[in-house]
Order: sequence, then structure tokens, then C-alpha cells
Amino acid sequence: MNWIFAFLATLLSYLFIDQKLALLIHEHIHLLPIYKALSFIIAPIPHLALSAILTAFALHPRFRKYLKPFARYFVTVLIFMFIAGLLKIALGRARPEFFIKTGFYGFSFMEGHHSYFRSFPSSHAATAFALIYLCRCKWYWYLSLTLFVCSRLLLGEHYLSDVIAGGMLGIFAAKMSFLVTKKIEQVIHLLNLNSKEF
Repeated sequence: MNWIFAFLATLLSYLFIDQKLALLIHEHIHLLPIYKALSFIIAPIPHLALSAILTAFALHPRFRKYLKPFARYFVTVLIFMFIAGLLKIALGRARPEFFIKTGFYGFSFMEGHHSYFRSFPSSHAATAFALIYLCRCKWYWYLSLTLFVCSRLLLGEHYLSDVIAGGMLGIFAAKMSFLVTKKIEQVIHLLNLNSKEF
């Protein structure tokens, strides 16, 4: 049910809200350094690096108890960055900044290699919602994240529909990471059993 609601919210936002909101933000909101700071906190590349370092750190026997959560964190970021990257390139949605400058709104398929056409979905929103899901936080943490995620709207990098879709992608990636890490665990367990037989 949540997935259907998110899809409908994304579609309705695309059809009726995105352009008006982008113009409203452009005309009435001034760029502040705080927006970039909030945006950086949920940037996917630093999280990919951090999750890889933490996972490698947890391979040490002394910190092995942290391996599972850190590995899930790493796998989650890999999953949503891969999916978001493919979608951005294939769909080529023009960013709000490009819409403001040229009036072009919508998708330019297979043009996502250019930064102006990499709006959908928001990888920053995926990062934020994936982290909250992985940490199993209460619902009010999701609300607090709107402050960070809204920085992407205020910077003119994304539309509301990009953010909604990105958030759902982050949650999907987090759910998938549980399955992936469980499979990896099973393979390692089987390999250990086989090595003991020899």
C-alpha cells in the first residue's frame, strides 16, 4: 500500500506541483550556505566511502559484532546508487535549474550523462531514507529528515517528485540489503562447512 501511495504521490507531484514549486522557490527563496551543508550530510558518495571503511574496519575480529550492520549499510548504498544511476541516465529528467533557464520540463531519454538531466530520482533522498530505515528509527525521524531532504529542493537540484521517488528507492535498497547480506552469510557459512570437511 505504501508503494502505491508513493507512486501516486510522485505522479501527482510531477503533473501538478513540481513546476509551480520550482518557480516559487526560485522567486522567493534565497540560497544560503546552510542548504549546501544539509545537502552534504546526506550526499551518497561520502556515505559510500564511509560505509566501505566501516565494513572493512568491522572485518577485524575485535569488531566483528558490527560487521552485519555496517555491511548492510554498504550494500544499501551500493544498491540505490546503482539503480539511481541507471534511472538518471535512462530517463534524463531535466533539473529545476534547467527548467528555470530554458522552460524545458520533463524527460529527455538517454540524456542523463549530462548533469542538467540527472534529476530523477534524488540519490540524496535515497541516502536519508535508507539510513533511517536501517536504523529502525521512529516515524518522527522521517519528519526530521525533511529538513535535510528539502535542501535539495531549495538548491534547485530536484523536484518534489524526485525526492519522493528517491526516498522510496532508499527504503527499497535498505530492504534488499537485508536479503543480500543474509544470502552472503549463508554462502560464507556453507564455505566454512565445506572447508572443515577437507
